[in-house]
Amino acid sequence: MGKVYTDDIGTLIKLDTGEALAGATGCKIIARPPKGGAIELAATVVEGTKLQHVKSATTLREVGIWQLQAYVKFGEEEYCGEIVGLQIYKVLS
Repeated sequence: MGKVYTDDIGTLIKLDTGEALAGATGCKIIARPPKGGAIELAATVVEGTKLQHVKSATTLREVGIWQLQAYVKFGEEEYCGEIVGLQIYKVLS
């Protein structure tokens, strides 16, 4: 994945869980902005083991390093992936 900017629309954010996600009943990416708090990003399964979020004009708008974590549910079982950092850059004005 290349650089991600605050004003990007359509950029694909992918997290590879390393595990087969066929049969998952719930998927999302938990995102923590640089100033704290947490939001949930809608995600779909792609390429068998990855969660993908399509960045919109309203997501990942804060400049800095975000923490991202995959969340997957299989029936009553819930799993979280490793936390990874993603730098969000400011667009030149």
